[in-house]
Amino acid sequence: MRQTKIEINISNLRYNINKIKEYSKQCELIGVVKANAYGHGIIEVARILRDENIAILAVAFASEAKLLRENGDNGEILIMAQGYDSEVNMIVDYNLQVASGSKSHLKALSEAGISANTKVKVHLFIDTGMHRDGFLVNEIDDVLELTQSLKGIEIVGLMSHYLASEDLESDTSNKQQNLFKETLNKINKTLQYIHLSNSSGILNYNNSFATHVRPGIALHGLMPDEKLALKFGLKPTLTLKTKISLIKEVKKGEIVGYSFKYKTDKNIKVGLISIGYGDGYPVALTNKAECLIKGKRFKLIGSVCMDQCMIDISESDIIIGDEVILIGKQGNDEITAYELAEKANTISYEITTSLLPRIPRVYVL
Repeated sequence: MRQTKIEINISNLRYNINKIKEYSKQCELIGVVKANAYGHGIIEVARILRDENIAILAVAFASEAKLLRENGDNGEILIMAQGYDSEVNMIVDYNLQVASGSKSHLKALSEAGISANTKVKVHLFIDTGMHRDGFLVNEIDDVLELTQSLKGIEIVGLMSHYLASEDLESDTSNKQQNLFKETLNKINKTLQYIHLSNSSGILNYNNSFATHVRPGIALHGLMPDEKLALKFGLKPTLTLKTKISLIKEVKKGEIVGYSFKYKTDKNIKVGLISIGYGDGYPVALTNKAECLIKGKRFKLIGSVCMDQCMIDISESDIIIGDEVILIGKQGNDEITAYELAEKANTISYEITTSLLPRIPRVYVL
């Protein structure tokens, strides 16, 4: 096995699930495991969610749901991203629920359901202001009329998505919630699934009108903002670690790495680690990131390469085989996904979801 690996703390994951349940009150959880469970490993995370009695999981695409089915998941799975009309047979074949925000998609789903002598379970996606997926609120009367004639589908849910639920300074989320409630009032039937809140929406807004909430990144102890994660009382689950594979002396005035990104201003000692942008560790961290070795911080220097990075380990007793923490705790210090995101000018979501499957995931208690 590679010396570079991702450790997922199962105890912290279970803790986060139950902490979110406390905040969700009467709402059930839809466990969102899209994008390889935000980089944490879709198969194992899904199994743990099921073990914690999460009755429905959500993914973005049918291919992700197919992967779960092929690995033994027989529970309810919702596809959330607007799919192509040509994909509807896969939805039927794998007995999936699906969000829909276009009339042609609803018709294609119905045709596929009729052909298979079944009814596809549909969550109507309402565009309450994000203007990405979904039917506009003023379309809903026509949509409801259309669904009456489509015999191969069953409307089981209503959903939408906040555009900035982490921002309490804006009234936008309250306006979205009001539009969602207005739409809900127009549906003259009891729905099994009514859901609007993502991770930060669970914490910041009253969800008493809903049946479900959709935690995703929060399951893994992260939020759009680190302060929100602390407010939630969540625990990060992911540690990215590797080991020193080579040590060499580099003289003053020499180049370290590609393209003249780093030139030494004195004699230094360089440690090599086997991780790079081919693993999803961002090039944007070139000459910016730090790591932990023996509880102390050391700077990564030179360009982030495809498979390797270099560390200035001068004036240390570090040897080949010493553990290197790139995300996670060591000693009294911690490097967080938020820290890397700030240095790479991105968000914590991208840091973890970019970590590719070629890094082994190991699940620990």
